[in-house]
Amino acid sequence: MKIHPWTQALAGLLLVAGVQPIEASPTGDTVQEIRESFKAAKRDKSLTVESSLGWIEQLYVLAGEGAGADEGYDALMAILEIERGRKSKEVSAAAERAPGMLIDGYADDLEKMGDFIDRTSPDEGQLDDIRKATTNPRVAATCFVADLNAAMEGASYGKMSEEKVVRGMGACEELMSPKFADLENAAGVAFREAIAGNYFQLTRLRIGMVAPDIVANDLDGVEFKLSDYRGKVVVLDFWGNW
Repeated sequence: MKIHPWTQALAGLLLVAGVQPIEASPTGDTVQEIRESFKAAKRDKSLTVESSLGWIEQLYVLAGEGAGADEGYDALMAILEIERGRKSKEVSAAAERAPGMLIDGYADDLEKMGDFIDRTSPDEGQLDDIRKATTNPRVAATCFVADLNAAMEGASYGKMSEEKVVRGMGACEELMSPKFADLENAAGVAFREAIAGNYFQLTRLRIGMVAPDIVANDLDGVEFKLSDYRGKVVVLDFWGNW
């Protein structure tokens, strides 16, 4: 088990705060039991700030005991689940250390960092923190994919801001560089291939751009080009039979 500098300090703070030692779980999975209790309280509309803070305190202890292992990761992710499910200043303040602890303890783990990114949508600062902390290039590349996805959000429904274009292009340049292009993501797909669709949309299909030319045959078999209709209103109807 990897011991982190914050483990003993955190335990001491909790003892000072009067948090009682956690009893052994009947099922052997205390984190899951806390998750179930949280879900039940939310479902029954009995969830309070106080109960949420109590669970978070317990989960921090479990995270310290399982630092660097699956148990520690699950405990920290459960803290973030509670924070998202019970919005309050107090709960948010109690949970604010969890992302940093996740990055500190698991930055080199592709599966866990991918899960953390997918489930929590870290901001740009947190993605930068992961890139700085990791020695795993596949994790760093996954952060650039998250940058690209964030930049492309809503791109099919409105014009992209210059800030988003710059962020997306920067991520694409990184992912298509020799450092990352041929590495595989968690699904076993090369990063160069995984971002191909978003890259094409970013560089060729952004709202406001001139549409790529299309060459096809009409119903009479006569070849036509989309560019033949430049300056006219054109409706494209894409369909197929399956």
